[in-house]
Amino acid sequence: MSDAKTVHQVAPDRAGAHATIAAAIAAATDGDVIQVFPGEYHESLSIGKDIEISGVGSHEDIRIVADRDPAVTSFARVLIMKNLTLSCKQRNQPVLLCKQGNLDVRFLSLEGGKYGVAAEQGSRVTIADSYFGNAERGGIIAKGSHNVSVDNSLIERCGGSGLIAENCDEVRVTHSTFNDTTPHAIESSGQGIFEVVDTEFTDIPHAPILDNYHPIKFEEERAWYTRKVPGANE
Repeated sequence: MSDAKTVHQVAPDRAGAHATIAAAIAAATDGDVIQVFPGEYHESLSIGKDIEISGVGSHEDIRIVADRDPAVTSFARVLIMKNLTLSCKQRNQPVLLCKQGNLDVRFLSLEGGKYGVAAEQGSRVTIADSYFGNAERGGIIAKGSHNVSVDNSLIERCGGSGLIAENCDEVRVTHSTFNDTTPHAIESSGQGIFEVVDTEFTDIPHAPILDNYHPIKFEEERAWYTRKVPGANE
């Protein structure tokens, strides 16, 4: 991102601020910051600029609600989102769709939708201090992503597994909690790095982890797991 940052404010009742997030995105250039003030914004955002979108105040009071499409679709090289609540009413769309580039999510609540986050091939996704709930098919799905990192986050009450990673180069889950996801907490396939550190699994009906279609069970609720490299010494 550029070092020169312009701050764009979004607040329907604030003088000089944009009434919608889409209007602020249209006015922004790479490297800019968009500050979103409390309110409910019924928008479906398509973002191709390298920007940061941050809520001002409690994330519970700053809601982006999508009626049909994903709440956010990112084509950006770098998109940073902080301190917001995103939801999608349609159960056949993800709440946040990363088509490419780097997605950095922190202090977000993602509710409903088919998935909380869907990341496509070649993307890089970093999620921290966030909440995923009530998704139809799973909290996070990543197919062919370079990196998927989930830290200090809660994923719960999903109609599918909490994290589904297919043929990703690197998947790391640290200090997180998976609750009431079915059939597994985490599914990972491929030959890349796969690591789970100090992560809690509660109310998971089957094995907490499915690694290359092999169930991994634990005696304790909190678990550490690292995929074995083919051919490595036991």
